[in-house]
Amino acid sequence: ALVKLGRQPDAGRRKPFGSTVLDDLTGDALVFVMLNDDGDEYHHWMVWDAKARELRDPYTRKLPHRLRGYLLVG
Repeated sequence: ALVKLGRQPDAGRRKPFGSTVLDDLTGDALVFVMLNDDGDEYHHWMVWDAKARELRDPYTRKLPHRLRGYLLVG
């Protein structure tokens, strides 16, 4: 889908957040998170919109999440 929109994720593996926070990301990114649904955890991807400084997710059910890693998108 990204390629059809003229965007390309950076090559390589996702980078761990470690001490990095979302506001440190200067470009758009795919963000890997762990969702917590009453004790059950699920892997999930969201989109960091660097211009709006907002984490976007089409999944309508909002659940607590932990940032795990990211891939910058060029």
